Amino acid sequence: MAIGREITGCKVEVCGHNVENVSEAVYLGVKFSKDGRLEGELERRIGIGMSTVGAMKAKVLENRGLSWKAKMQVYNAMVVPMMTYGCESWVLREKEKSRLLAEMSI
Repeated sequence: MAIGREITGCKVEVCGHNVENVSEAVYLGVKFSKDGRLEGELERRIGIGMSTVGAMKAKVLENRGLSWKAKMQVYNAMVVPMMTYGCESWVLREKEKSRLLAEMSI
């Protein structure tokens, strides 16, 4: 995958086989796109976080035996890191920032 604003063709050959050019790739758990935008990675992270919320909904969030504080600690320990993994390299626009914050609030 070549990253940049202009579409460029890049031919790579390994052991006599051509390597496919792709527009998106996941590397070390972070989705990169050839234009450098974050929409795909942000959607993916939100999806991962929401699936985690769904998985722990019955056992944690709807459990009347757990206090609100305990539920928030589990949420902050499980969901927030999954949604913000790799965020050190993100450059968010205001729209993306507000969307992420809206999804992270329960």
